[in-house]
Amino acid sequence: MNDARTSRVSGFTLLEAMVAVTILSLAIFGITAPFTIAAAGQVEDARRTLANALAQEMMEEILSKSHDDAAGGTAKRRRAEYDHIRDYAVLDEPAGRIEDLAGGVVDDVAAIGLSRHTRVHDVVVGGQTSPETVFLRVDVEMRYRGQRLLTLSRLVYCAPGVE
Repeated sequence: MNDARTSRVSGFTLLEAMVAVTILSLAIFGITAPFTIAAAGQVEDARRTLANALAQEMMEEILSKSHDDAAGGTAKRRRAEYDHIRDYAVLDEPAGRIEDLAGGVVDDVAAIGLSRHTRVHDVVVGGQTSPETVFLRVDVEMRYRGQRLLTLSRLVYCAPGVE
């Protein structure tokens, strides 16, 4: 006689299979998570490095321009026409439209979401006797998706009447 209570079928139950899959999933996640986190950190590092390079490039471009505005600050539409530090007083390059020194748009993957903003302000120092501006503050700010990533600032001495 074949008794149903005494015969055993070998194999896994559904519960055992689910527990095994859960343990295997956690193990795979534990192995791959550090690589995923490291890749995200590498993208962030590349973005910050590029933002710093773009800010430095703009600062060097601005500081290479004349301090004496003999032309009286005439409006210029293109950055290639800028010839005075004050021409950069309010320059905003939105994300996807940051230009390099040659005038081409920066298309590096790390540049996605980056924008560049420059400001030039007059600075009056305490005890200054001349009514003319002697110092200019130049700020170059890099933003990522609207959030400030970094700002470079320089104080530029402009001797009155000297280029």
